[in-house]
Amino acid sequence: MSRLDYYRNEQQHIRSELYKGIVDTVTLGERDASNVGKRIILQSSCIGGPRDMRKRYMEAMALVQRYGKPDIFLTMTCNPNWKEITNELSQHEEAQNRPDLVARVFHAKLEELKDKLFKREIFGKVAAYVYVIEHQKRGLPHAHFLIILQGDWRLHAPEYFDEIVSAEIPDKNTNMHLHNAVVKHMMHGPCGDLNRSNVCMKGNPPRCKSNYPKNYAPFTSVGNDCFPIYRRRNNGTHVKDVKYLYKYIYKGHDRVAFNLVSEPRNDEVDEIHQFQMARWIAAPEAMWRIYGFIVNEMYPSVYSLHLHLEHQHPVTFRADQDLSNIATSEHFKKSMLTEFFVLNRTDQNANALPYKQIPESYVWNQQHKIWSTRRKKTVIGRIVTTNPFEGERYYLRILLNHVRGPLSFEDLRTVNGVLAPTYREAATMLGLLQRDNCLEDCLHEASLYQAPSSLRQLFATILVYCNPTNPRDLWEHYEEEMSADLKSEEDSLSIVRNKVLKSISSTIESMGKDINSYQLLDEDISFDDDEEFQSREINDELGVEYPKKI
Repeated sequence: MSRLDYYRNEQQHIRSELYKGIVDTVTLGERDASNVGKRIILQSSCIGGPRDMRKRYMEAMALVQRYGKPDIFLTMTCNPNWKEITNELSQHEEAQNRPDLVARVFHAKLEELKDKLFKREIFGKVAAYVYVIEHQKRGLPHAHFLIILQGDWRLHAPEYFDEIVSAEIPDKNTNMHLHNAVVKHMMHGPCGDLNRSNVCMKGNPPRCKSNYPKNYAPFTSVGNDCFPIYRRRNNGTHVKDVKYLYKYIYKGHDRVAFNLVSEPRNDEVDEIHQFQMARWIAAPEAMWRIYGFIVNEMYPSVYSLHLHLEHQHPVTFRADQDLSNIATSEHFKKSMLTEFFVLNRTDQNANALPYKQIPESYVWNQQHKIWSTRRKKTVIGRIVTTNPFEGERYYLRILLNHVRGPLSFEDLRTVNGVLAPTYREAATMLGLLQRDNCLEDCLHEASLYQAPSSLRQLFATILVYCNPTNPRDLWEHYEEEMSADLKSEEDSLSIVRNKVLKSISSTIESMGKDINSYQLLDEDISFDDDEEFQSREINDELGVEYPKKI
């Protein structure tokens, strides 16, 4: 709450408006900036806020688009019985009495692990990684790593898995220490027939929600869902299984959202009022913040590149400023995209790069609003995402992804010397919209990072607003991704398919469109009911992130 109060008090005089809106307002005779723009905003610099979490997730997925899917998911959890902690406790003192000690020891061990992973390269050369620090409800910290290895070191075959992962109980005759650690900390259950009341038992009849106990496997293989089935040889050791830890690293803390309103409010936009958080913060997490330890890290860094139509970039200003000065200021006319055009006019090297690759060779200076040559450090770029429903902004993004060296918004619409009236027509003239290619690219990009429910919403939007020439091909290509969440709930693939179609139908109805679009799709897809078939470098505080993304 204190952080939100800070943002409210410090931002109470800040306004945000599109540049064209300011010009139009001045034209109408308004000069008082206090009458224009959003009153209160919640910046992405608010750690844990919706903009912050969304941006971090999207940036992490930009690494996936560039380097591929992660090879290793690794979790490190604090153990209060570590000798580095217990040796420093006074007589009769417990670890929970020393949150400062817990935080500092875990931080030291985390740095040691990072040194082994990224400098000594115990798993191989690393191309990219992200990690996030979280705290359990009882306060103990833990870290989640997602690691992408370089090409020659990637785990391409199941036999490589056995070199770094073991799902077997170590032999206590040859490695007593490791055997005791696994038995003490990594055993699941017992559940199933041995304990039907265990917390993991769900359904009717009850069964383990994690599908334990697993079957024995003489060798490691890759399952139908691309998850490995680790080697578990039947060597006579009586064990039900090893616990595998799967968590989302950018899900944020457990929390409750609430909104306190004392009286009816006007139409003023107050993002801080809309975002109120209450969650338990234990002492070790408080000490972690007091010491200033980082809570997440990403390598390489990701630039979020702004996307806007001409004169429609967001501008921030103070309530006491004169709007006419803002409208005529060269500083406020500039944006990351407009200066990309300027860079292309002044630097021949930039002409060979599309917009999203510019951060790899140039650095954006937010204070002076200028691109300058990058001298060191590896980064990648990401154009903020958009939706076909947004019309021209969506087609502008398509052009920026394909056209190299544009000199202006007008030049971007010029094809073979002909100025197209819209970005869509320019994309059509360049052949970027032929045979549903752009729609397939849209769905492919979304399938890399969107949840199945969001992917279904996007598919419905494409059916309604984009008039695909062959919706069946799009459906068949992305049906599996759109139904991944429902497959975990149902065994019958025919039921899953029906639920997916009903979800798409519901979305189309919510758009106020006739259900015929869904019926055409449904008629075009027949199925048998009995057939069995998922370090910040730029200031992006006011970048608008739309709810439906591609």
